[in-house]
Amino acid sequence: MRDNEDIIYKTGFFTVEAVEGEQRKVSKVDYLEMLNYVLEGNSIRQLKELLPTMESPIEDICLLLSVKNWRPHLLACGAAVLIDRSPKIIDALWDRFDRTSWVCPQIAATLSIVDENFCQNTFERLAKGALIKDPDEYQVKLYKSDTIENPKAFMSLIGLLREYYPDSNIIDHEEIREIKVRMESKDHDQSSLIAQRWRKDLLESINA
Repeated sequence: MRDNEDIIYKTGFFTVEAVEGEQRKVSKVDYLEMLNYVLEGNSIRQLKELLPTMESPIEDICLLLSVKNWRPHLLACGAAVLIDRSPKIIDALWDRFDRTSWVCPQIAATLSIVDENFCQNTFERLAKGALIKDPDEYQVKLYKSDTIENPKAFMSLIGLLREYYPDSNIIDHEEIREIKVRMESKDHDQSSLIAQRWRKDLLESINA
């Protein structure tokens, strides 16, 4: 993952505009709208107009996911659903999800749409407690361990499986049920609900 987060400004998702007399780098898409439960459609419309004009949309989406800042992750999620399926983007989404993000529920929802192997990839993570991949020094110090479970990520996947893949029977596995009890008590963000509603709203906005 990149330490230099300024790399995102080199993608086609950003431009330079005069703001209060200063030249500033700004997003071409209202990504904060995408954080809400109810997507009004402006950000999706902007993405639909922007993506066909970009020279390297796949590479740019992957760059957005390569940084720790959660805001570019939202842009990447919306864009990933709007372009042709790309194994490179799917891998980048899972990699960011594994490394954690404040918007893990939105990333999980996106993966449930674009990854045809979503259930299989989900099972592999749930069985391990959705461990954070390569935790940084701050995380290791905070949790006093380099083996760190991610309740937000875990419960996001559980919620999507329950709502959209009930026949997978993944959440009925004994080992996963045991982990779920522990994770539910640690997830204070209602991540399952966020993931479910965000997927629903995203698809409705795209199809509007």
